[in-house]
Amino acid sequence: MDRKRPIAAVVTNLFLPDSQGLETIASILEFSPHMPILVLATADQEEVAKQAIQRGARDYVLQHRLDNYSLPTILQNIVSRAPNGAAPVAENESTPSAPNAIDDNAHDYLTGLPDALLLKDRLSQAIASARRHQQSLALLCVNIDRFKNVNEALGHALGNHLLRSIAARLTASVRASDTVSRPHGASS
Repeated sequence: MDRKRPIAAVVTNLFLPDSQGLETIASILEFSPHMPILVLATADQEEVAKQAIQRGARDYVLQHRLDNYSLPTILQNIVSRAPNGAAPVAENESTPSAPNAIDDNAHDYLTGLPDALLLKDRLSQAIASARRHQQSLALLCVNIDRFKNVNEALGHALGNHLLRSIAARLTASVRASDTVSRPHGASS
């Protein structure tokens, strides 16, 4: 008996012989506009992977950093950011498995950046790693003062666009292993 099960996310490599590069993202989003997409890339393909995020992919991961812990965690994070009911349905003969407990608040919905809980988790891991390897760690906090004035003067749509643009620029300015977060996005 066939059962229908929602597709939770798409994992794609834009650089396979049968892929169409960044057009792959557009094709997936044309089929399902809110589909969470994870792009797999090598270190020399990272810039194109960042462009994929600007075109609608939720995240990318460098293939040499994949392990049994990171891939499921990344997938849970991008799926948790998907709007409810956004996944299309695929036919599958197996019984749908119960979803793991996913923190629906792990990312800021507007920018897709990690929220305070995910930042705390990543910061704890970074501190532990820095201690283990006897390395330094840096944390930079950036605040946009009086952002409410932007929303009031130019409207929320433009304010949201500006926040997404700032998030994309900050993310593009750091290493893939670094975290850019919007921990207080809900109250801004």
